[in-house]
Amino acid sequence: MLKVLIAEDDLLIADMAEEVLTEHGYVVCGIGRNVAESLRLASRHKPDLAILDMRLADGDMGTQIAAELTDPYKPGILYVTGNVAVVERTAVHGHACLQKPYRCGDLLRSLAIVSEMIDTGTTSLPFPSNFRFLPDGLNLSAHGPDDDRVRIRTLRRHLSLTAGFGSYVLREAGLPAVLTEAVRVCAEGLKTPFCKIYRYRSAQDDLIREAGFGWHAGVNENIVLPADASSPEGRAFVTRAPVICNAVFDTIGPDRPELSISHPSVSHPSVSTINVIVRSVDGKPYGVLGASNRGQRAYDQNDVEFLSGIANTLTGAAASFERAAILNQMIKRLEAATGESNQPSERAGGHVSEEIPARRQGERSIETVRMLRDRLHGSGAS
Repeated sequence: MLKVLIAEDDLLIADMAEEVLTEHGYVVCGIGRNVAESLRLASRHKPDLAILDMRLADGDMGTQIAAELTDPYKPGILYVTGNVAVVERTAVHGHACLQKPYRCGDLLRSLAIVSEMIDTGTTSLPFPSNFRFLPDGLNLSAHGPDDDRVRIRTLRRHLSLTAGFGSYVLREAGLPAVLTEAVRVCAEGLKTPFCKIYRYRSAQDDLIREAGFGWHAGVNENIVLPADASSPEGRAFVTRAPVICNAVFDTIGPDRPELSISHPSVSHPSVSTINVIVRSVDGKPYGVLGASNRGQRAYDQNDVEFLSGIANTLTGAAASFERAAILNQMIKRLEAATGESNQPSERAGGHVSEEIPARRQGERSIETVRMLRDRLHGSGAS
């Protein structure tokens, strides 16, 4: 999740922007009404992006904030103002400008454009009509990003997403939802269009697609790969080591079903992939977590470590859900047994008595197992 600093003296506008950004996955690290407040927030939180009003309280200017921010934590800067022409004619440091008044969608798209410029040095998003590049932003786009700044931003994004995913796992009570969120988080962290999880099936000795991100509905279902070295995913499973591969079609042929369906207009595309193992607590690994691109992509060790961190969290989650399922089965068996013991039994002479001690013992056993289950994976486990 990207952190955003807002410098705005109109608190109504600032609160509206904070609410919109928070709803769409950004973290607003604070609102500064003048230069001093904004710089203190920037120093404390190291934001990824900054929304700077041109005219602030106490006669301050947003351009003063941009001038004071220093590398390597200099954020992507989006000015907001009622007079874009003045900003364009002024030699200010920043990437882009959004003219007031603006819609919430314009603000979100403008921030996404600035973020893409910072990460890649280019942008491909559609532009709002009231959005303008600034000279610094255009120069950055023309000459490419600063490698050190991009690396630091990438690592911070990876750490934030990994921590957020860990918190999500603790709250979620179902493995399918966790797997779906894992592929979404990995796609966001790697800024890649496709991500998937394959689960190993021991009976068939193969890998079946368990979750996918980026494919159309139906494409990512029931796709099976052999658990051998004939694919990057299979090679990661067999070697138990990360596998980075470029030009997948040149390596294993154009018969990969999900790739051919995903790219019907391309007869022989070149696709880059990265795959890591999702281990199990014991025995064979759970499966493989991986990502892929339509074109060449230079994945590196930082990407491997990010995927491995998510995969390690999945390992613990899968084991936890499996144990919770076993405990749920025990609860059902104990409930059934206790129900049977609660049935009245007839004794000689027609007298009826209940097996009170057995029932109470069964109830205590059920409660003990429920406590174990809930401690294992939170009170929401079922």
